[in-house]
Amino acid sequence: MNVQLSVIMPLHDVAPWIQEQLDCVLRQDVDLEVIIIDDRSSDDTVAIVERVASGDTRVRLHRATSAGGGAARNQGLELARGDYLVFADGDDLVPDGAYRRMVEAAESTGAAIALGRHLKFSSGATWEPMASWYDVHDGGVTDLESTPRLVANRACWNRVFRTDFLRAEGIRFPDVARSNDIVPMVRAYVAADRIAVVSEVVYLYRERPGTSSMTARASRVDGVISYFGQEMEVASLLADAAPNVRRAHAEVVLGADGYVHLDRFLRGQPTAHELDAVIDVVRRLLRVIPGDDREAVRAERRALWFLLANGAADLAVRFASAMHEGRNDHAVPLPIVRAWSEVIRTVVELGQEAEFALDREKLVNDGPLVLLANRAEHTDVMVLDSAVTDLVGLVAGVEGRSEVLRAVSGAVRALDPVGVKLVSGARHLAPLVVDRADPGVGLLTLAGPLGATVPDGASLELALTGPDGDEILLGLDHDDARWWLRVEDDDVHAGRHHTAFRIAFRDQRLEFTVVTARMPLPPVAEDVRLQPLADRSDGWRFLIDRRAPTPSVARRLLRAARATLGR
Repeated sequence: MNVQLSVIMPLHDVAPWIQEQLDCVLRQDVDLEVIIIDDRSSDDTVAIVERVASGDTRVRLHRATSAGGGAARNQGLELARGDYLVFADGDDLVPDGAYRRMVEAAESTGAAIALGRHLKFSSGATWEPMASWYDVHDGGVTDLESTPRLVANRACWNRVFRTDFLRAEGIRFPDVARSNDIVPMVRAYVAADRIAVVSEVVYLYRERPGTSSMTARASRVDGVISYFGQEMEVASLLADAAPNVRRAHAEVVLGADGYVHLDRFLRGQPTAHELDAVIDVVRRLLRVIPGDDREAVRAERRALWFLLANGAADLAVRFASAMHEGRNDHAVPLPIVRAWSEVIRTVVELGQEAEFALDREKLVNDGPLVLLANRAEHTDVMVLDSAVTDLVGLVAGVEGRSEVLRAVSGAVRALDPVGVKLVSGARHLAPLVVDRADPGVGLLTLAGPLGATVPDGASLELALTGPDGDEILLGLDHDDARWWLRVEDDDVHAGRHHTAFRIAFRDQRLEFTVVTARMPLPPVAEDVRLQPLADRSDGWRFLIDRRAPTPSVARRLLRAARATLGR
C-alpha cells in the first residue's frame, strides 16, 4: 500500500542521536514510512531503532545488503512505497512541518524536486552554508540553468523527490569512499525541468566532534581522492550545460568545497606518497573544469591550486599550515608573509608555462598587500621591517588596485615599515562623513565624525574640484572624535564642486570619498553663496555649489529694459 512520503535513513553507529532524529521525523505531519537501513552498526543503534519500531508500525528496519552509505540509500530507494521520497541521516534533525512544506511545493508546482534551506550546527555555533550562494529566501520554481548556483547545494537530505522521477532517470548513489551524493544530485538537477525552492529551513545538519563522522574522514587521502573523482564526473555531466552552469561548478570546486577538502588534507601533514596521489587527481580535475574565472577566487585559494597543479607539494603544505595558523592573528604573521613570498616567486619563475597559471600583479594585490593593509596597524615595526624586506622585490612594478593598496605598495618599495603601519591605520578614516552643514552669509561650516584616530604626523585635507578642473585644498581641524572646516565664499570659484578627502603623511597622500549623512539639505537663502548638496545617485557624495552673485533689483530692471528695446 502506497504512502505519501518515504523517508530513507541509512545508519551506522549513531546511537547517541538516532532517538532524537526519529522523534523529529515521526512528528512530521505527512503520511509517511521510515525505512531504516542499518549498515553494520556496532553500538546500540539497532536496539534503539527496534524499540521505536515496536511501538510505531511506520518504522521498518532492514539490514544493509552491501556495505557503504551509497548502497544503503539505493537499497532504501528500491524498498520505498511513497509517491515522494526523502533522505535523512540518523545524527541530524528535521524541523517540524519541513516534509509537509516540501511535498506541498512539489505537488502544487509539478516539480520533480522540491528543496529548502538547511542549517549546520555544532556545540558552539549555527550557520547557513548556502546563504552566500543564492537567495535562500526567494521561493518559487526554477531549473539549473536559471539558478546555476544550485550546483553548490548537492546534499541529498534537504529535498524531496518524486519517486518515479528518480527511478525513471536511473539515479543511484555510487559506492565511493566520500561524497556519494554529489553526482546523483547533479544528475537529478540536469534531468529535472522544474525544481521547487521553498524558503523555510527543512533540515538541521549536525557537525559532530571527533573523527567518526563523514565530515571528519573527508580530509584523509582516500576521502579527498574520492571527492575529486566525483567532481570530475560532475564536470562530465555538465560538459554540455550552459556556460553559466559550468562556471558555477568551477566556483564550487576552486573557491568552496574543493578548496576546503584540499586545505584540510594538506594541513593533515600527508606523506610524500599521499601528496603524489592528490597532485595527480588535482591535475586531472583542473583539466576538465573551466578556469576562465580563476582570478576571481580568493587569493589563498587560487594559490593553493596553483601549487598543487605544479607539483610544489612541500610549499603547498607550508602555505596551507601558515594560512591556517595565522588566520585569527590581528598582527601580520611573518610565516604568512614568507609563504606568500615563496608562492609569488614560484609564479614568477614558472610564468605562463605553469599549470593553472596566475597573474602575479593580481596575486600580490589580493595576497600580501591586503594582508599588510588589514593587519599592519596592529604589528610591531620590527616585524613589519622584516615583512617589507621579504616583499620589496616582489612588489616591483605592482600598482595597488585601490588607494590604500597603492599606498601600501609604495611604502613597501620605499622600505618604509612605519609608512605601511600608518596606511593601515589611516584606512579607517574613510570615507569622510559630513553630518553637519551650516550655510551662512560669507561662509559654510562643515563638520562630521572621525572613524578612527588620526595617525601622528598626518594632516587632513578637503579637496574641491570645480567645473573648470581647478583644485582647491582646505585643511581640516579635528580632535579625537570629530573634524570641522569653515569654507569662505572667496575660497572657491563659482560653480559646482566635487569633494575628496585626503590624508597626507610621510610623502604619502591617500584620497577617499566624502559622503553626506542621511540628513536634509534644504535650499539656502538668496544671499548665501555656498550651498551644500548630496548627490544621491552617486552614493550620497557630498558637493558644494558656489552660486554666482544675484544681480541687484536695479540691474535686473535695466537688463529687462535693454532686452525690450532690442526686440
